[in-house]
Amino acid sequence: MNRQHLRRLMAPALTLVALAALATPVAASRPEMYAWSNHREGPALDCPGFVAYGEWDLDHTLTLFGAEDGTPDSDIETVAFDGSFYNPATGASVADRGTKRFLDELAPDGSYLSTVMTYQRTDAFVHESGRVVLGPSDENGDQPERSSVGHAGFTDANIAALCAELSE
Repeated sequence: MNRQHLRRLMAPALTLVALAALATPVAASRPEMYAWSNHREGPALDCPGFVAYGEWDLDHTLTLFGAEDGTPDSDIETVAFDGSFYNPATGASVADRGTKRFLDELAPDGSYLSTVMTYQRTDAFVHESGRVVLGPSDENGDQPERSSVGHAGFTDANIAALCAELSE
């Protein structure tokens, strides 16, 4: 390769390096991460002749993303649960576990601009999975459902089968 050809290649390369050095990245703060656990137990389903209870251990992880000033503009929350539905009178139970994941876009005031929730539940009777897209929250904090796809586990037939199992 001759020197003149090498010089012609070097000029564009040096220009790209100079432009890259001048480029300013979009400012963002480091993500904030939180984790906590809790227990939930209480009435869950109305079954013929009794109320089925649910008992779950829940593990939450929340990651907040934001601008350089620290104002959160999005988050990801994952909730994993492990427990059961049970009949308090007989002690009959059915294992129940799953996850829910929320990807939220947040307004500067902390309200929701949008949410995409994915979920999966492993249960002998109300197994389900899917994806739900929610729109901006209103003045009461409610978000309208924009779309929903997946397998719904809490159908009348599935709930009847779960109740029948718990009544034994």
